[in-house]
Amino acid sequence: MNNIINKPIRYKSVNPMTFYRIKKNEGMKLGMIIVMIFLHFLPRFQNEPKITKFYEQLTNKKPTLLKEFIKRKKTKFE
Repeated sequence: MNNIINKPIRYKSVNPMTFYRIKKNEGMKLGMIIVMIFLHFLPRFQNEPKITKFYEQLTNKKPTLLKEFIKRKKTKFE
């Protein structure tokens, strides 16, 4: 992605407690913070899902490659 949009994108992983403190300081309700933490961290402990042909069967189209999507939406990332 960085090569396509010519802009560095960095991801900083935040541990759940730091995330909790940030969101609490932003005024988010406890229940919502917990839901967000579960939605983010639980998939890390599951097996990778199988890739299916469902999209192709449903739409009769090939899925867009990520690289092509980024090129098409380049201005949205700049």
